[in-house]
Amino acid sequence: MPSRTLNVTHEAYDILASHKQAGESFTEVIKRLAGDAPLWDLVGALDEEGARQAQRRMDAGRERARRRRGRQVRS
Repeated sequence: MPSRTLNVTHEAYDILASHKQAGESFTEVIKRLAGDAPLWDLVGALDEEGARQAQRRMDAGRERARRRRGRQVRS
């Protein structure tokens, strides 16, 4: 089965890992937690400040990933 790599913050990983049940893969955890609800159901879930905070965290995570990739390329 094809797969994709996801970059998540350490905090997001820890949260996801805390939901992991014995013998369950991370793929199974994500599928179980996401359910069959369409992403449109999340529209409006965050207020303006929550959205700004989420954007800052995503931007910071992307920047850390870029720095890591830069270190890997130079190695």
